[in-house]
Amino acid sequence: MWIKRDISPVIVELASKKPAILITGARQTGKTSLLQHLFPNAQYVSFDWPAHADAAISNPSEFISSFEGPVILDEIQYVPSLFRYLKIWIDKNRHDYGKWILTGSQKFHLMKGVSESLAGRISVLELDTLSANEVRENNLELNDYLMKGGFPELWAQESINSQQFFQDYIITYLERDLKQILEVNNLRAFDRFIRSMSLRVGQLCNFSQVSQEAGVTSATGKKWLDVLQASNIFTTLEPYFNNQLKRLIKSPKVYLKDQGLLNFLLNIHSDEDMRNSHYYGALFENFVYNELSRHLNLNNFKRSLFFLRDKNGLEVDFVLERGNKIKLIEAKTAEYPKEALINLNKIKEKLGKRQEVELFVACQIQSETPQVIQECTFYNPLKHSMNW
Repeated sequence: MWIKRDISPVIVELASKKPAILITGARQTGKTSLLQHLFPNAQYVSFDWPAHADAAISNPSEFISSFEGPVILDEIQYVPSLFRYLKIWIDKNRHDYGKWILTGSQKFHLMKGVSESLAGRISVLELDTLSANEVRENNLELNDYLMKGGFPELWAQESINSQQFFQDYIITYLERDLKQILEVNNLRAFDRFIRSMSLRVGQLCNFSQVSQEAGVTSATGKKWLDVLQASNIFTTLEPYFNNQLKRLIKSPKVYLKDQGLLNFLLNIHSDEDMRNSHYYGALFENFVYNELSRHLNLNNFKRSLFFLRDKNGLEVDFVLERGNKIKLIEAKTAEYPKEALINLNKIKEKLGKRQEVELFVACQIQSETPQVIQECTFYNPLKHSMNW
């Protein structure tokens, strides 16, 4: 079963304008399958195969010159030395667009090589797991999304046991990718760190406390979080600052980039477990963050998303800023939560009159269309697209 991805036309367009494109994303998000589907005539080389990596490292010039047409170079992070030779080839053939189609699932060292060698020569895109919007547009069973998450394989092959999939995913990540980036002597401590971070989605990122629970130093915990972000497992959201708001919290909030993986790490194995969990509110907020982030990333507005919290308890889950316009968004599991509307209006008053402020509540209303109540739009992100 083929699942259409929202990012597909963006990839095709950039490949027609740049000699090289790079698709990053966590393992199993469908990078290779998508590129082979979009560019069926391109040659394919995977650097997961040691023989291919050895050929590129031992004789890079000969390796690069061996391709006549477009080529997909999969998991390019295994041969970072190749970037310098790609730069030389591209500089000689700047108008041979779409020649080099690269993928990488580990940005820790990957982006350094891109910035040093291919700046201005390459377009970089990030492929996440399936969004709720993509599940809906492919006519899949959307009610399963909050539990299952968005890894394409789980939707394309319904016979797969999701719990086994996530268990294998974590083991592969720990034993394969992690050892190539960090010298981690205690994988159990790292596993505890991941699970401790999962308990804090939607909360301020407290490196010291999480590191202490995992039995490592704060410096080690910070380094591990950097790796988790570079591997597209976790992400952080920065706070919003405004001259009208004083005493703002400066720490970022943390989110996990796939809903199903988050459920697995929290030992939530069924819809009943999820809805009865005291983490349900945080799970729903994590889902809303991912929907917002994916839509904004697709439209090059990802850096316009923030959260707001001051030291007096005034807060809003998400602040979307575009020029002089601001959208304040609260994520709540109830239908039409009144306290969210009260809170949003308080923040709107404090932002001042110099900015145009719109209010939104992402909740679980059953209506197929967003509902406007007292100048605030209530919508269900499982049912309504976030076309902002």
